[in-house]
Amino acid sequence: MREKDKTLGKKRITIKDIAEQVGVSYGTVHRALYGKKGVGEELRNKILRTAAESGYIPNEAAAALKRKMQRILVAIPGPHAQNRFFYSHVWQGFRDYANEFGNYNFDIIEIPYYNVSGNRVEEELASAYRHYEGDIDGIIVAGPLSEAAHAALRTFAKKDIAIVMITDKSSDALASVLANYEVTGRLAAELLTGQLSQGDKVLVLAGDMQVPNHSLVTQGFADYLEEHKTGIECVYIYAYGDKHIAQIETRIIELLKEDSSIRAAFSVNARCSVILSEVIRRQGYAGKLKVVGSDVFEENVQSMKDGVMQNIICKHPYEQAYQATKIMFEYLIRGVVPVQRTHYVESNVIFNSNLSMYLK
Repeated sequence: MREKDKTLGKKRITIKDIAEQVGVSYGTVHRALYGKKGVGEELRNKILRTAAESGYIPNEAAAALKRKMQRILVAIPGPHAQNRFFYSHVWQGFRDYANEFGNYNFDIIEIPYYNVSGNRVEEELASAYRHYEGDIDGIIVAGPLSEAAHAALRTFAKKDIAIVMITDKSSDALASVLANYEVTGRLAAELLTGQLSQGDKVLVLAGDMQVPNHSLVTQGFADYLEEHKTGIECVYIYAYGDKHIAQIETRIIELLKEDSSIRAAFSVNARCSVILSEVIRRQGYAGKLKVVGSDVFEENVQSMKDGVMQNIICKHPYEQAYQATKIMFEYLIRGVVPVQRTHYVESNVIFNSNLSMYLK
């Protein structure tokens, strides 16, 4: 009885406490405690010794191992070709969170897709559903989704499959994690307004107006200029995707040659940021235009360093995916239903002076 009394009123030791004591990540402690790969023998013994000395008692993790395996489909645009500018970070955010909880009884099926015939997200999800005979507990999905894709998700939601979305949203989802696109556009407009004069024009690479995160950023940008009576006009290029690269390049060159009042340029998405920077570099406009791009990746970083691009609007794709995965795991493991259906990740303005803070 006395031994029991010693523990009364004491704070329960958690994996977080052990991680802080040893100076490692939560994921490393998880793997060490549950015999997973990726931890050296010496470090594993140190973690096990610290856990024992601290009085750590496994609870929900052990219970989770005894529960039925839960299957999650993860459908994100494949991280190759031009998708890598944005979606490689989405994949990394998902994988980093998932790896922290490798001890839980999950079967995670990764589905990279490129939205071409035979590899559209709705086709891939339907195929997986048939393959696993409907034994699906959750779906994490990212990317610009078509009406057909949204219809497929509605079908899955009616079958009580939890859906968490990244970069897009739906009333059928348990939760959606994305940037506030309208605010993002307004942020870029406010940034450029302080550097331009009435009568100046901004070249806006607006992407595809059927893609909500393009159209909403574009609308937010235009709304800010109009509401604040800046007298700054937008000149738009509406095109997106690999097959339109030459078209976009040609149009940028034409507009810059034809209209000397274009003093700045803004790309609402990562892919067009690369195209814009390459044209400005080749055509000798570097330093002559105020250029704002979207998202942090190798090409944009180099453009900043070279003075081709002055600012980047970062929508934090890694954080979007990390938070979305956390929501799904907490729902399936603990039954935690998010209070908010839509979770916004903050967008930030990057300058050369703070660029290093956003590099991994």
